[in-house]
Amino acid sequence: MHLNLREHIGLLLVIGAAIAWYIATRAMVDAMTPAEDDPAPVRRAFAHWLPVAVTAVWAIVRGQPQLAIGLVFATSVASLSLVSGMVLVMSSDSERAPVPTRWRRIWPFVLPAAMLTWLAGFSGQLTWLHALVLVIEGAVVLMVWTDPPREASNGPLAVTSPALSLPTERSERSERRPVLLILQFVLAFSLIALGAWAATRAAVHVSHEVRMLTPGLIAATMLSPALVLPMLGTGTDLARRGLSGAAMTTHVAFALLNLCLLLPLIVILFHITTAWPSLTFGSVAEITKAFRDATQTFPFPIAVWRVDSVIIAVLGFLLLPAALGRWALGRAEGIGLTVGYCLYLILTTTAAYRS
Repeated sequence: MHLNLREHIGLLLVIGAAIAWYIATRAMVDAMTPAEDDPAPVRRAFAHWLPVAVTAVWAIVRGQPQLAIGLVFATSVASLSLVSGMVLVMSSDSERAPVPTRWRRIWPFVLPAAMLTWLAGFSGQLTWLHALVLVIEGAVVLMVWTDPPREASNGPLAVTSPALSLPTERSERSERRPVLLILQFVLAFSLIALGAWAATRAAVHVSHEVRMLTPGLIAATMLSPALVLPMLGTGTDLARRGLSGAAMTTHVAFALLNLCLLLPLIVILFHITTAWPSLTFGSVAEITKAFRDATQTFPFPIAVWRVDSVIIAVLGFLLLPAALGRWALGRAEGIGLTVGYCLYLILTTTAAYRS
């Protein structure tokens, strides 16, 4: 049986990108969190977020804004629903470690970030002002996270585990050889860049071959599961160790990095890349006017606005009682989140076809 590789080049590129992302992300997580007794959720979130960021930025450079924004929202939905659901299903309630207040206090920020993007969608485009507002919220989240923790003893969720102390992390980190860490980072970033190139080319190829598969739909159904696949491995590993709270914080931080940093970044980059070829030398006023005239609007796909932003807002709303310690997330909620992701795939496919 003869296999024509040209007919399956898109699928092969997606598979290659998924493999590259998985290896790179696991290497990045290992390099950034060498202390096994300190899960370091924000550093884990950054390691998982970097492939999404590189791929989205490369999509903007290649003139694919719908692919970029699709990746931002689809991976956020997947991390908060599919990955979080699987982690909760795999976790053991009897062995679950308490969730420090410092981790939980960034959970409520998912809702306002989602609401800001939803309100921006009424205009059908994303502007510099929208990007600025999201960056401001990201700065607020950063200040809340870096504020010295003041743990209270008013409940089991507010107790800080002694195993999460910073000196242990520093002592184990100092034992890692700097040369090996640098090589690990270089290898990981190289694989991330290779995966971004392959994924962008696959999306363009498939969207041209199959007209019904738009770049946004490809991002939601094919690329985003591949990007969050490493999170399933690291998250379930934390769950087996009774650290499902750390995994949940990783997923929340990942979504906030997408909405409050990556989304403004690709909006600003899109405006710059679309206006740059038309700019000419002159006075500041002339350059500013030429930049405004040449800048194109960043499209906000209606399918992403109707489905992704609303689902992220709903998930952010569900996180509020858990962040306040009024609702303990368990296996039942995990099953519900996993089923909800399946419904999301159905809704986003239907919305993409109708639009």
